[in-house]
Amino acid sequence: MRFSSVHLIKFFGKDSFVQVISALLLAVNVTYHFKMTDKALIFSILILIFGCSRTTDQTTDATIDNVETTDYNGQIEKYLETKRIEPTLILNNNERTIIEFLDNKIRWQENEKGIEITINGKTINTVDKITLNNVWGEGKDSVKFANYVSQVKLYEYQNLIGFMLTYVPCTGLGCGVNYQVWYDTKTESESYFGRFNTGFDLELYDFNNDNKVDYLSKTFNGRNATLIDTTLFEMFSQTEDGKFAKFRNDKGDSFWFKHIYSESDSIPDKFEEKWVDQIIEKR
Repeated sequence: MRFSSVHLIKFFGKDSFVQVISALLLAVNVTYHFKMTDKALIFSILILIFGCSRTTDQTTDATIDNVETTDYNGQIEKYLETKRIEPTLILNNNERTIIEFLDNKIRWQENEKGIEITINGKTINTVDKITLNNVWGEGKDSVKFANYVSQVKLYEYQNLIGFMLTYVPCTGLGCGVNYQVWYDTKTESESYFGRFNTGFDLELYDFNNDNKVDYLSKTFNGRNATLIDTTLFEMFSQTEDGKFAKFRNDKGDSFWFKHIYSESDSIPDKFEEKWVDQIIEKR
């Protein structure tokens, strides 16, 4: 069986041709000195040739892995910080079931029907509550899963108290789940949101600069077949009855943005938006 230089160049490319020729000469030289059989000669050639080919492939992969990406997470956080409403008071719970601050008294307990929270004599229960936003993919979630109040925030000027609910002790995927309950002390109305694998924060914003309270929901769309994750952010605003609803303009359009990302450095992040402001700086 004969190999011509044209065959080798077509198969391995010009960059590897010199390495291949060197491998062939080395194999023949070894055969001459050690009197190898034809089968052994062929085996040696294959090892040396494909070893050279593998080295070239690894160099190419290293170049691909160094793809430059935009820090979308950093720019998103920078933008949100400019819109964030400062809370009056933040209380991180440490195994307490009774919390008192300013003129407010909060008591909560876990039972078979979810968490029961009493706020200044008004009792709310999470047993039959469903999140306003999709938590994972296209699915909303039942707040009944939570059994612990981990944080309380008071927004005195906005007449709002926020509760972050979690499950304790958590295991596996359950450790990435948390819920946000917003209670309007003036109208005694409630709004429920949920998150999975998108962080733990309890924040309010003013995105439209209209002195109205906005909330930013997050939806985790999961990892697809190409190892791509997507987080969807959607704007909700407080209505006159104290509850939150998805914000829409006069045309009925809602507002959102998406961060599309992967754990692989070879796949660049992407950002899509239909929003009221420019979030990402143009390069």
